[in-house]
Amino acid sequence: MASRGRGAAAPHQAHKLTSSQPKVIAITGATGFIGSALVERLTATGHTVRRLVRRERLRRPGDVFWDPAAGRLDPQALHEVDAVVHLAGEPIAQRWTAGAKHRIRDSRVRGTELLATAIASLPRPPQVLVSGSAMGIYGDRGDQELDETSAPGRGFLAEVATAWEAAAEPAARAGVRVVKVRT
Repeated sequence: MASRGRGAAAPHQAHKLTSSQPKVIAITGATGFIGSALVERLTATGHTVRRLVRRERLRRPGDVFWDPAAGRLDPQALHEVDAVVHLAGEPIAQRWTAGAKHRIRDSRVRGTELLATAIASLPRPPQVLVSGSAMGIYGDRGDQELDETSAPGRGFLAEVATAWEAAAEPAARAGVRVVKVRT
C-alpha cells in the first residue's frame, strides 16, 4: 500500500480502476433515467452492478436496500466495490411546494452525506465516488459564459447543488476521488 504523510496507509490505492478488468460498481438512482441506461451499459460491458434501492418492491437479488431519509445504509454493502455512482434524488419535475423543495434538498444532501460517510468508514473504500449534481448550481446568469470554475449562483437550485456537492466531503477526506457530475 502507498503511504501518505506520517505513515498513514491509503487503502484505496490498492485497487486502482483500470479498463482491462470488470469492476463492481454500486449505483444509487439505478432505476432513474440516467441510472437505468448506465446499469444497462455497465452490465453489457461485463461489469457487476450493485444497485442501491430505496423501495423494497424494486429490490432484486444482489440489490442493497438503503433509506437515506432514515439514515440507513450498511457500509458493508459497499465492501469490495470499486466505484460508486450516486444519482438518487427526489424528482424535480413537480410543483415546487414548500414540501417538495424540502424533499428535493433533503434527498440529495442527506443521501450524499450518508453514502459519503459509509464510504469513508470502509477499510478499503472504493477508488471513486461519482456524485450527481446539477447545473443549477450556477443559478440564472442569463447569457453569461460559465464553466466548472464559476462561482455558485443564487436561488433554490444553486443552494441545493452547493450543499449537495459539499455533502460528498467525507469521502474526499478519506482519500476517495470524488467526481461531481453537473447535469
